Formats: sequence, C-alpha cells, structure tokens
Amino acid sequence: MLNISILDGYVDEPTCLGVPPYISPYPRYITGAIWNYDKSARINYMTIDQLRNDKSYFETLSKSNLVIVIAGMAVPGRYLSGYPASPKELISIMSGLSKPLKILSGPAARYGFGMTGLYIH
Repeated sequence: MLNISILDGYVDEPTCLGVPPYISPYPRYITGAIWNYDKSARINYMTIDQLRNDKSYFETLSKSNLVIVIAGMAVPGRYLSGYPASPKELISIMSGLSKPLKILSGPAARYGFGMTGLYIH
C-alpha cells in the first residue's frame, strides 16, 4: 500500500494558509489525484507548524513512500498564527529524509520563494 505524506508549508494566498479549520485547496487536490490513482493509498496530512512543534511527525515523513511539500513565497508582514515554511527550513527537513521520494509543489515549485523568484542557496 502506498503511504504518502503531505507537508503543508503554507501558501500565502487568501484561503490557503492551512490553519485549522481551513485547509487550502492544494492538499485537497493532491489527495484527490492520489486516490484517483490508488483508492487504498494512506495519506498523512500535516502542517509545518505541527512538525515544528512535534518532532514525531518527522518519523511519519521518514516512513512514507512519497513526501509532497506544498509551499509558496512568504510576503513581508505579520502572520497571526502559522508562519510559512522557509527554503532553508525545508532543505533541512528534506535532507534528513533518505528513503521517501520528495516532491515540491505549490507556487514555490514554479516561482521560488523570494520576492524576485527562484531561491538559490
């Protein structure tokens, strides 16, 4: 059985912050596509804030066959609850995972994280 984890690093668009009880359309679309392919696939959804606050979520990621990260650029300003994942934070998390295939999705995959586009470290 496929074991897939979706890590919501948040996309800074209206209705996309992933803060409960609101979940952005991105994980819903991804889940639908996965279940269209394999109805028995197990999907674990977590936010970057859950991972920051409870490192046991890292074990869930490491046991996955596939990790899909949803991320977008952060804009200057003040966030009231969740704070989007940064490129350096995602690199740190993903480099600690050896087994699963990793996919970056959301605006960060196409446009990068910075105000001027692609982030290169």
